[in-house]
Amino acid sequence: MVMSGGGDDRAYIWDRSNGETLHKLEAHGDSVIAVGFSADGKLAASGGMDGKIQVFNASTGALVICLEGPDEVTWLQWHPKGPVLLVGAADSSIWMFQLPSGQVMNVFSGHSAAVTCGAFTPDGKHIVTGSEDATLILWDPKSARALWRLTGADARFHQSAITNLAISDDSTLILSGSVDATAKLITLAAGEIISSFENHTDSVETIGFAHSMALAATGSVDGNINIWDTTTLRLRQTCKHEDSVIKLIWHPTAPFIYSCSVDQTVCMWDARTGACVRKWQGHQDSVLALALSPDGSFVVTGSDDGNSLVFQA
Repeated sequence: MVMSGGGDDRAYIWDRSNGETLHKLEAHGDSVIAVGFSADGKLAASGGMDGKIQVFNASTGALVICLEGPDEVTWLQWHPKGPVLLVGAADSSIWMFQLPSGQVMNVFSGHSAAVTCGAFTPDGKHIVTGSEDATLILWDPKSARALWRLTGADARFHQSAITNLAISDDSTLILSGSVDATAKLITLAAGEIISSFENHTDSVETIGFAHSMALAATGSVDGNINIWDTTTLRLRQTCKHEDSVIKLIWHPTAPFIYSCSVDQTVCMWDARTGACVRKWQGHQDSVLALALSPDGSFVVTGSDDGNSLVFQA
């Protein structure tokens, strides 16, 4: 199953093998900005610019509960192990819900502008969030207490809005990207800035850690994907799209990166050489969303042209 959301204020669940629509889900009052399946695949959530979070039974499409709290949803993420949903909002808050009851477990307050990105650590023990206020915060999920925060007051840190973040598989490192064209490598435990990656000329829109090597990648509005060695802290390779890079994802076991772009293409790159191994075309407008199956066998995209496409990876 694949879930998608769009500017038609709806979310859909469809069969990846044949493109058949399985469930046309409850309409939101505004664009559906984020979707996702729970860790066990039994629940599916959609978050809208109307501030509502709808949770469905993924198999039947039945509405389980409609959650309210944020003024406008900016992203959502399920806990890596249990039925807990984390939601970021434009009003600077972060909400954590227990499902299927819909109980509000905690509301996190500490940012002063829209929360643009956030995630549970892979071990599920902490939460990291970034904001338009150029602040990055590590939270204790149980107490909603900020364990540390980095702000623009530190000249070594981002001086403009944070756009995205990633956390290493072992939950020890954080990488944050910003409108200021830099990415910062940070220790999760102490919030120490290890390095600043500064080879882009425009906003860093997407980042990610490799799962099989000590590498990280940053993608930018400048059209470049830079591949960094997280041990030596040096730039290893640069991959080039013809327009802004919107999203990148690492293969779960191999040294490959998948990326989508405003140039209407989806590419597969070899991180060791920077070579474009495969390029997929078919969209008629910017490719705004990209997902990779857990086994790395296929890629799913979403575009401004209103279509989602499936490519064999």
